[in-house]
Amino acid sequence: MEYEVQNINELDERTLQKKEGKVARKSFSRIFSGLVLYSLIAGIAIIAIELIMLGALGEEGMINALMNPYVIWGINVLVMYVIAFPLFMLYIKPVPARRPLRDEKIGCVEFSMLFLVSVAVMQLGNVLSNILVTLITRYTGYVEPTTTDTISEAPFPVIILVVVIIGPIIEELIFRRAIIDRLGKYGEKMAIAVSSVAFGIFHGNLNQLIYATLLGFILGNMYVKSGKIRYPIMMHMLVNMFGTVPAILMQRADEYLAGTPDTASQDYLVAKIVSIAVPIIFFACIGLGIVVLLRAKKTGLFEYYYECEIDLSPMRRLRCVLLNAGAIEFLLLYGLTIASTLVPLEQFLM
Repeated sequence: MEYEVQNINELDERTLQKKEGKVARKSFSRIFSGLVLYSLIAGIAIIAIELIMLGALGEEGMINALMNPYVIWGINVLVMYVIAFPLFMLYIKPVPARRPLRDEKIGCVEFSMLFLVSVAVMQLGNVLSNILVTLITRYTGYVEPTTTDTISEAPFPVIILVVVIIGPIIEELIFRRAIIDRLGKYGEKMAIAVSSVAFGIFHGNLNQLIYATLLGFILGNMYVKSGKIRYPIMMHMLVNMFGTVPAILMQRADEYLAGTPDTASQDYLVAKIVSIAVPIIFFACIGLGIVVLLRAKKTGLFEYYYECEIDLSPMRRLRCVLLNAGAIEFLLLYGLTIASTLVPLEQFLM
């Protein structure tokens, strides 16, 4: 007589771990392959749009159009947020999701403390990234323009709309809501870690990898604690604004003061105030953030509960995260992408 399992409780622990591990591996694989699909769709969409422009405008017309920053950023918004994002969400939909189990309000004081910590860890991560990039490029002799350089050249309205508003909304919906909701049942600490590292790698360059990963941990904790996506979205917006707008204002103020400004004009006064006030505010926030971070354990700033519905062993959990087709595809694709920003392409082909 063939034995039939009537109840999951009848399975021994080892069999249960194996069964749950198989399901978990499929879930992780689909999440990671979804991120790969996101990038591939965006890349294909850009090529398609450029071919359409080539057919409609001709080569010269297309080149002239692509020199317009509004056109470039408009295409990026279209392919990443209007085309690729909905398809990514549709692709990962089969993976069951549940919201974080906690539901707490994050008050103004706590939010401010988390903002200061975010600024501090981002700058510390940025310093470490710059050191690593400098050491690597010193040997390769290859330096690509950084994301900050690209953003600073964009029109100010584009920076506000894309970098400060649209980008944070979509990224939080992907890396906090979509990913943590689907992986939280395997342990919210692990879900936060996976989403944060994926968030850092997804930026596709070493300059942003470290500080984006560190920021991801803070944003993930905010989402898990509150159960509401609005908190990490607001924090992400504020951090992006703090990381881009003051630097651009400083750059433009310095350029103005380096010329032959009218020292009696209002523009000169504004530029002078910006050149003095922005660095003071910036470094004050970093200093306060470091203090808050050092006291975080004592104040319990990050001591949240992390419920785990499916308790896999640590080793099985690690295998589920890394040893799946989607994770391998993701790490290969973005590993090559990051490497290509540090080493000339011709060195890969030699």
